[in-house]
Amino acid sequence: MHDGRARTLLEAIQLHGAEGSEAKKEFDNFNNLSAKEQQALIEFLESLKLPIQEGVSEVQYVSK
Repeated sequence: MHDGRARTLLEAIQLHGAEGSEAKKEFDNFNNLSAKEQQALIEFLESLKLPIQEGVSEVQYVSK
């Protein structure tokens, strides 16, 4: 998550399950998926990458 509480995407999703959370509906939708569908979604999300500008290292890009 943006504040560093979650170490994984699955943890980030689980932290949005509290009543009153703006993402409670998405949390519920995720939990209604089969385990295979959840894994496929996590794998897809983990595959998304920002393009790294030529001449800039990944470490420099992430730290800015």
